[in-house]
Amino acid sequence: MLYNRISELKEMTHQKLFSESSNLILNLFDLAKCKEIDERAEFNCVIYGQRDKMLKLLTDSNGSVSKKYEECFTLYNEIVVFDLLFQKDDSVQFVAKSRIDGIATPDYSKLCSSGKIANLELKTLSFKGSEINFQNIQRDIELTDEANPHWIYKSAFASTSNERKANTRRDVIEQISGRVTKHYQKSAKGQIRFMGRPGILLIDTTLLEETLLFFLQDALPGFVLDCYTSGCLWNAVFGRIDDVIYQCTRQSANIEHDPLPKGGQPLRRNGILIEAQSPAAVIFITRISGNKELKKIIGFSNSLLSQPEVKECLDVFCDYQNDENNSNRDNLRIV
Repeated sequence: MLYNRISELKEMTHQKLFSESSNLILNLFDLAKCKEIDERAEFNCVIYGQRDKMLKLLTDSNGSVSKKYEECFTLYNEIVVFDLLFQKDDSVQFVAKSRIDGIATPDYSKLCSSGKIANLELKTLSFKGSEINFQNIQRDIELTDEANPHWIYKSAFASTSNERKANTRRDVIEQISGRVTKHYQKSAKGQIRFMGRPGILLIDTTLLEETLLFFLQDALPGFVLDCYTSGCLWNAVFGRIDDVIYQCTRQSANIEHDPLPKGGQPLRRNGILIEAQSPAAVIFITRISGNKELKKIIGFSNSLLSQPEVKECLDVFCDYQNDENNSNRDNLRIV
């Protein structure tokens, strides 16, 4: 079913029947995982429902192919993330999609030691356009020759020339914080607080990782390699307007004389947990250094977090946590 359809579509991409953007999204589907989903769908009604929606998207001939593939990947990724969480805590439940009093159910729930249930809502993050401008990735990779290829972001994630200004670290930070804040305030807030329970917003960055490289050091306000650079994830969560964001390139690296690169840019928006309306905590699920086998769960919360169920979820699921004071900086193990 799903395995056969994804296999068929991947074969068609080899014949260049689809656009580059479709190819890149399809490459994110692991065939072994698709086969496993088919097997589990036979006895799990939630997985069955997810697969049914995916198959409908993959056979629908109307509208943007890339957009439908992205929606399909979001459904697929909900299963992938559930399995990742379940490996860490088998009390996690994949919640069947429904609505109660007009509020949609969260993606997952966890039974906490207090006896209360915590909600976990997943957002597979993408940027405006398709949603990422996959068509220009190769050109952008070529343009990064002037930057340190080991840890500077490959640029490019918008669909129009005007939007393609977003290729600096500050722009990445602002787009992540902006998209997540908008999603939380528009829809996720109700799902996270479903039935009056405590909850956490999960952000998966897989769709960004064809154009961006994330590192575990991004969970810090900043770090030094060739020279100082600002941590992308920490600043997307805790950055404040006018905080200066630094990005190191070969041209700016002169650490013997000045560890701060020239040309820092001030943030133009507050981070996710700095906004007046924000979740209690945010968890990022991120591939480290572009390694598909090295997914890390990185949690962020305020140091005064008072919800024990949220704290328990962070402790159980996260490979690393940090707060607005960078209190956990000494416990970061570089990957």
